[in-house]
Amino acid sequence: MPINAALQIRCLAIAAVMTSGSSGIGASQNASWPPDVPIGRNPIGRPTRLPTSIRAIPKSNGAWRCIVSYPGGTGAEEVSLVGAFNSWDASATPMKRSSSDDWTVAIDLEDGTHLYNFVEDADRWIADPVNVQRRSEGRRVDQAIFWLGPDSMLDPTRGVLGDGVVVGAGLRHDPTDWHDLQRLPDGGVRLVAHSLRGDVESASVAFSDGSTIEMIAIDGSEIRDAWQADVPAATSVVVLFDHEEVGSESISGACSPVMAEAVARVGGAFAASNDQELHMVSLRKSFLVSADVAHAMHPNYASKHEGNHQPKLNRGTVLKTNDNQRYATNAATGFILRELARRASQGVAGYEA
Repeated sequence: MPINAALQIRCLAIAAVMTSGSSGIGASQNASWPPDVPIGRNPIGRPTRLPTSIRAIPKSNGAWRCIVSYPGGTGAEEVSLVGAFNSWDASATPMKRSSSDDWTVAIDLEDGTHLYNFVEDADRWIADPVNVQRRSEGRRVDQAIFWLGPDSMLDPTRGVLGDGVVVGAGLRHDPTDWHDLQRLPDGGVRLVAHSLRGDVESASVAFSDGSTIEMIAIDGSEIRDAWQADVPAATSVVVLFDHEEVGSESISGACSPVMAEAVARVGGAFAASNDQELHMVSLRKSFLVSADVAHAMHPNYASKHEGNHQPKLNRGTVLKTNDNQRYATNAATGFILRELARRASQGVAGYEA
């Protein structure tokens, strides 16, 4: 059996359950609420893994002031620093020559894995000569790598599929980071969670009602794999009208605009723009139950009832159907009510009109 590790997602009452193992048992089959598994937590402190060319000073806001240096004596007239932090723009972060002929620059960076290069005279790209941590992947010039914060404590070689162990320190989800939690146009959310590279076989999102959504693998980083799931909006509204024929068309009756207005306003609170798509989807997903009293067959006057009109006392809910759909019952609604009755160990009596 694989050993599971759960990743806390604090802003929503859910958890991503990740599985590392060779048994083929997916996370959705093991998920429970709350997940009965250890919680992976990031290491305490402000660790780094840096080459001698970089000095990192922690700031009070959680970021880092990084002092980056490049050796002089190469004959370059200009040197700049490039990386994902400045979109690899050779003109964005120029370096200054110091009195020792070295080049230096100070930049502010967040925790994470950072790739970088130096550029001489705007066109010669150079890998950091004192940094042996590099990524090539077929590029003309290798990209050097350094780590700030918890990423520096992780060793990707520890991630092994099938060993039955999830490296807890490799699990990450930050609900304050838009990369990890995004609002979708339909009112749902996109969740992204991370695990140590090559360590996790599958991942899912587990909800308090026991349901799960499988996460798919997306592009990660040098250290972490990434998993993504789109969680649909789940605002349920139950409206009960007790008007029958009298009052149905009153200001608050079943035929009044109160229901349409309520659905439109709730949908508008989730919609990213003023369109009707979410409203129409909500209507199509709505479910109507028209409840009334059925007249049971009198045991002493059974002959007075038609063959299809013989509901019996204490046999359960009477479900009325009609081929011309004069009632709200159809194949879909009939199945739902029968399934609810089955789960409640209640009977269902048929009534055809």
